[in-house]
Amino acid sequence: LAGLGDEAKRRIAEAEFIFGGKRHLALVASFARGKPCPWPVPFDAGMADVLALTGRNVCVLASGDPFFHGVGVTLARKVKPEQMLVLPAPSSLALAASRLG
Repeated sequence: LAGLGDEAKRRIAEAEFIFGGKRHLALVASFARGKPCPWPVPFDAGMADVLALTGRNVCVLASGDPFFHGVGVTLARKVKPEQMLVLPAPSSLALAASRLG
């Protein structure tokens, strides 16, 4: 959570529905007020749930690089850009590398 900015934390806290892996949902449980929605297996089944909530305040949590073979790519194919706000944060690899110098 150290890499999340204030706006990202605020948006997570204000979301009605929060989709993510169980690990991601556990990380935000202390301040997220919306309904936690763990990704089902297979992953694509969760996309129907996200799309069914179009127009609602939905947050999708991701780690790593979600626009490189991740949930970001899948969302971008199905959701109009004007309906999506992406708040990137440094990856754990980038944070570790910056500390090593």
